[in-house]
Formats: sequence, C-alpha cells, structure tokens
Amino acid sequence: MELKQYLKEESVFVAEGTTKQQVLEESADVCAAATHIDRKTLLEAINHRESLMSTGIGQGLAVPHVRLAEAKRPALAVAICPDGIADYAAIDNKPITIVVLIVAPRGRHETYIRLLAEVVEVLKQPELREKIITADTPTRAYQNLIGEN
Repeated sequence: MELKQYLKEESVFVAEGTTKQQVLEESADVCAAATHIDRKTLLEAINHRESLMSTGIGQGLAVPHVRLAEAKRPALAVAICPDGIADYAAIDNKPITIVVLIVAPRGRHETYIRLLAEVVEVLKQPELREKIITADTPTRAYQNLIGEN
C-alpha cells in the first residue's frame, strides 16, 4: 500500500491553529472537502475518538483516525505544525508537529489497518519527519512524504 493512493497534494498543509482542537478542525475541513462528508459529522467522530484516548503516538506524531459509514473511500489530511502543539497529550508528553488524519469507510477494516500501519511506518523515520516539518512549501512536504524527492 502506498500513501499516494489516498493522499492528495492539496491535503497537505501548514496548520494555522496552535491547539489540538484547532488543528483537528482544520484537518476535518480538508478531509470533509475530499470525501464530501458533512464537516460536523466528521468532527464529532474525531472528537469522540480523541475522548477515548489521545492519538498522539509520540515523536511529534499524531494519527487521529475514524471509520464512517458515509466515507466511500479512505482519505488523509496531513497538518504540519512547525511550532508544535503542546496540548495534544501525546504518550511521550512532547509537542506534536505532524498530524495525519485518516478517514476510512466503515466495514473496510483491513484497508483501514493497513493504511494506519503505513502512515506510522513511513513517519517513524526521524529524518523524514524533519524534512516534512522544515519543507519550504506544502508541495515539497507532500513530495517528501510520498517519496518523490
């Protein structure tokens, strides 16, 4: 599985928000536009998932993920937060600098798990995370993320 199957260049952006909620809302806006899912429905699902347990997995990375019946195919949004999000409640208590929102169709569990695993596998590389965070444009960050250097 390759991220570029589900990640569009326009879905990679530098977040304007400085809090967890602000960045989740920006990410929801991007995925709502890409999937044609109602923003409120998507945001409610994201917030519910976060209420169960923070998706801040450490090393500056958060991977909020939801499955919705309304989703016709998986979609991703990547928020780059160069200054870090201090209130994300990551498991290592460090600021989050990259947020990857995954929206997947309910009932496609294998695709969902494989996509989640691929995101973590790609972004566990410290050098790649640094290239994404310091990229001069979202396009360059996208190219780094999908391996088009």
